[in-house]
Amino acid sequence: MDSVERLFRAFPDPKSDDRDTRSHGPTDAQMDKFNAPLKAFLKTTSVDPDFTYLKEQAEKAIGDPGEKQRFRHAIVHLSLSKAEIPDDGSAKSKQLRYHRWIGLGRKDSDRPFPPTATITKDDASLAYLPAALMNPQACATCGEKSTDACVGCKLVYGTDHVVFKTVYCSKKCQKDDWPRHKASCLSRKLVQRAVIILRELFILYKSLNCTFPAERIVEKGGVLCNYLAPSAEAAHVGDTVPTQFPIHLAASDDILRACVTDCYGSFEALETFKGVFDLFLEPICTQIREAGILPRNAHRPTMTISPAAMLSNMLPMHFVLRAQLHSGEEVAIDVAGSHFGWNEPVSPWNHWESQRAYHSCMFSYGTVCFEMGLVPPPSLDMKIRQFRKKQVTAMLGAINYVIQRQQPGKSRSITRLLNSPNYLELKGEITTAARQALRAGIAQLQASKTMRLYFTGNWVTDLTATKEESEVLDKVWLSREEYQKNKHDPELLQAIWMKRCRDKEVAKDARKLGLKLLPDNAGGEGTSGQASFSDDVASEAAYLSQFANVIVDDGRQLTTLYRSGGTGSVDPTMQALIDRMARKRSGGS
Repeated sequence: MDSVERLFRAFPDPKSDDRDTRSHGPTDAQMDKFNAPLKAFLKTTSVDPDFTYLKEQAEKAIGDPGEKQRFRHAIVHLSLSKAEIPDDGSAKSKQLRYHRWIGLGRKDSDRPFPPTATITKDDASLAYLPAALMNPQACATCGEKSTDACVGCKLVYGTDHVVFKTVYCSKKCQKDDWPRHKASCLSRKLVQRAVIILRELFILYKSLNCTFPAERIVEKGGVLCNYLAPSAEAAHVGDTVPTQFPIHLAASDDILRACVTDCYGSFEALETFKGVFDLFLEPICTQIREAGILPRNAHRPTMTISPAAMLSNMLPMHFVLRAQLHSGEEVAIDVAGSHFGWNEPVSPWNHWESQRAYHSCMFSYGTVCFEMGLVPPPSLDMKIRQFRKKQVTAMLGAINYVIQRQQPGKSRSITRLLNSPNYLELKGEITTAARQALRAGIAQLQASKTMRLYFTGNWVTDLTATKEESEVLDKVWLSREEYQKNKHDPELLQAIWMKRCRDKEVAKDARKLGLKLLPDNAGGEGTSGQASFSDDVASEAAYLSQFANVIVDDGRQLTTLYRSGGTGSVDPTMQALIDRMARKRSGGS
């Protein structure tokens, strides 16, 4: 049996995986079932045309225990890249077809197993909840058929898609029902207005605070592919992080929202953005909980693709808020659902969960924020998170200033303003103030010359902490033109970088600041310098052996487990050196 077929046969059967995932979600035990087959697979060879890709992705997955689903993301990407997957009964065919269904949005209408859901292609576009659920036709008082609705709480997206609607056949029926409907009407109106502002603020915040911006956006077969600019480019030229999303790449507002929210956007919405939720939602809700779901019936799912990884937004948990209003009604609040193609940021909870949750679980409000605080992120992630929290604090200050200015001499009340006839004017002022605060934060960051990306001595990326560090690195960073000219030769790029780092003045200034640009004991100019790239195999082996996780076998064979940036990807410059040494040993040039 071919090793590729053996690998896919060793994975959990799609039917059992589907059953376990719907019942328990993506558990660690479930993901651990992939580890042993992957380790065995790395020792094999195969004539399968996908072997090279699968082996490369298996190496990355084994080297990145923090991302247990990494290989599944790769299978989704492989399945979507194929024009057709033959149904030949093989394990590979079954797994690819199953993961293709996941990657395309876990649509009930295309489900490869017996149907268990209510949605069909005929009653919903999937961008919205089914019209049959959302658009009642019976009078709330007498039950007579009617299409007239209470204008106070009616919410419509697009041209005609109803989210909330209470129907009456006559003014008398509406008046008779008012004592019962009053609380619901006000609560719906307030939460609709609050969440529309919240989503606009979150998209604005994300679009001005991208870690690595998009390089191109391509839609393929119903999947939106967001290709990120390589982090190596940002480190070589000293780009400031975070930065603004290149809005010109997005052909529409829907695509912009989908790309900036990405597959982990909901984590950030509930963690970094929590203070903004508190301001708008706590006064109008009696209870707020967090709900984690595995999504299904995605209208237009997104994949985020970078040189380091390929991430399908259908595999990680997606977090929303489950809020109970003063009327007792429960709603789903989802400001980061655009990367599934979902256009409703607020919906009745029961309908939303029944159509969009493949698996769901509930948490107390603040759980994501608390758990994120318990897990220390890498240094680079920590610096970015700290800056983003400053951005949110500045945005909150600007919003509160608008609220106070709208109510001079009165106690601040977001509820009063949301219920105001001048709501649209208020919304515009809040958005403008937030945008100004966020842009001011980015401008201050760029003026400070801090948070600029560079390579450390272990050839991983970090951010400068002071202006003085950036001034030293100004003598090392490449110009954009230099990078573009040489970007297809990573070994040359590293050689240029290291040569500049070995400069006496640069090395001296770096030592004063405690800035580690070169590996310890690497020699060169009497500094904590870097051994030069020599034509001598032994010298190159000595250079590579400075890295603790690079193994040099008695000068004849060299292997590497070196990983770049903690992502599990093999560093291309390391691999180039290894390949060059192999060619020299075999008599090549």
